[in-house]
Amino acid sequence: MNKNKEADQNNNSVKQKKELNIINPGMLKFYGLAAVLVFTIVISILQKQFNIPNSIAKIILLIFIILTAIFYVYMKNKWMRAYMMAIDSLQPILTYQKNPPLYRQELMSLLQFQKAVPFQMMLQMGLYASYCMEENWEQAKNELLDAPFKKSFGLQKVAYWVDRAYVDFRLNNDEEAFDIIKGHRDEFIRCQDLDRIGGLIRALFIIETIKQGDKDKGRTMFNEMKDSFHQKALEEEFAYINTLLS
Repeated sequence: MNKNKEADQNNNSVKQKKELNIINPGMLKFYGLAAVLVFTIVISILQKQFNIPNSIAKIILLIFIILTAIFYVYMKNKWMRAYMMAIDSLQPILTYQKNPPLYRQELMSLLQFQKAVPFQMMLQMGLYASYCMEENWEQAKNELLDAPFKKSFGLQKVAYWVDRAYVDFRLNNDEEAFDIIKGHRDEFIRCQDLDRIGGLIRALFIIETIKQGDKDKGRTMFNEMKDSFHQKALEEEFAYINTLLS
C-alpha cells in the first residue's frame, strides 16, 4: 500500500512538472504580444484590401486584445495552481519518506519557474523545514534570512516570524526569540486557532513560557494543547517541549 502511495505521489509530481514546463507565464506573455502584433498587421492589410472602416477595424482589434488578455489571465492562473500543486506534491518526500536532501533537490528545481515573492517565500521556508528535520538549525535560520520576508504579507508573513522565533529558540538565542514574539504577539494570537500554523504558534507560546522559567504553567499549557493539536506535523515540537520539561 505504501509503495503504491509513493508511486502515485511521484506520478503526480512528474505530471505537475510537465504542466509547469508547458505553461510558462513568460512565454505566454511573449506569445500574446506577438499575436496582437501579427493580428494588427493582418487587420491593417485587410483594411486596405477590403476598405474596412477604421472604426470597425479598431473594434475588431480591441476585441482580439481583450480575448488575448482573458486567455493569458486564465492560463497564468492555471499555471499558478499547477505550481502550488507541484510544491504540495513534494511534501510527502519530507513527511513520509523523510528524505530532506531529495526534498531540497526537487524544491530547488522549481526555483527556475517563478521568481514572485510569495513563491520564493514558500520555497525558502520549505528549505528551512528540510534543515529542521535534519536538526541543522544554523542552516535552517540562514534559509529564513535569505527569504524576501520584507515583501511578504498576510499569513505567509506570520508563518515566517513564527519559524524565526522557533529556530532562535532551538539555537538558544532566547532573547531574539522573545523579542520576535513580543513584536508579533497580537498577530500570533489572532492566528493561533488556524489549522495551518495554529499548532506551531501554541507550541511557541509554551516554549516561551518554559524558557522564561515557568515550567508548571508550560506543562499545563502543553497538556491542554495535546488534546487539540496532536498532529504528526508537530512531533518535533512536542519532543522539544518534552525535553524542556524534563
